[in-house]
Amino acid sequence: MKNLKRFLLGILPFLIACQTSKNFVYKKMPNTPQVGFDLENSDAKAIEIADKVMEACGGRAQWDNAHFLRWTFFNKRYLIWDKFQQRVRIDYINEDIKIILNLKTMTGKVQLNKQETTHPDSLKKYLEIGRKVWINDSYWLVMPFKLKDSGVKLKSLGAKNNWLGIANDVLEVTFKNVGVTPNNKYWVYVNPSSQLVTQWDYFEKSTDDKPKMSTPWQDYRSLGHIMLSGNRGDGKYLAPMGVYFSLPETVFANFEEIDWKKMK
Repeated sequence: MKNLKRFLLGILPFLIACQTSKNFVYKKMPNTPQVGFDLENSDAKAIEIADKVMEACGGRAQWDNAHFLRWTFFNKRYLIWDKFQQRVRIDYINEDIKIILNLKTMTGKVQLNKQETTHPDSLKKYLEIGRKVWINDSYWLVMPFKLKDSGVKLKSLGAKNNWLGIANDVLEVTFKNVGVTPNNKYWVYVNPSSQLVTQWDYFEKSTDDKPKMSTPWQDYRSLGHIMLSGNRGDGKYLAPMGVYFSLPETVFANFEEIDWKKMK
């Protein structure tokens, strides 16, 4: 899956003047669309559903304040995303490849077979691989928070049964001039009671009638005040996952192993 090229962060939340070492309290913020969201061609019902999904997953303020996200992609690699500074670290599990990338400048470090590579061609190659991996893997994790991103158009398809045979509200998500493959299309199934995503169908082309892939969204967990789903069925897990308000700078400075038990 190759999707949104730019993950814009939007306006940072306004904090209520109440803060402890681990918890924050916020004003409720509207789910303002990102610059470039196709408001004109998106229908009102679809936008209403997208806003309910955001609220069910913790709300806009909580999403904007989620600084660092950690997850595993199908036991192939784990990623750490610094949303505020747009940095990502990718460690492959069964291959000796590690990438630290600044997504804004496309600069960073690459380690292959326990040796840091400095060759310009290799560095460029693997940093670009890292960018595409982040685009794909992060969308599998946080798509519910990206429904009103730049280049996105939403359409309500009414009610359809999800993989459990339960009637869900379905959003059609298409893209314009964003992502690695902007011709993709998704159908996103939203439970009308919980307002959480329960399934998505992936279409390689927006003109396709039948999806190329369909997976459930299961095993929701509250992490860092937002809700994340860690199971896409058939052994496709995104756990272990985590959301952090702070991490040591060494996470993005070198390739040393990270002791997650010490992270809060």
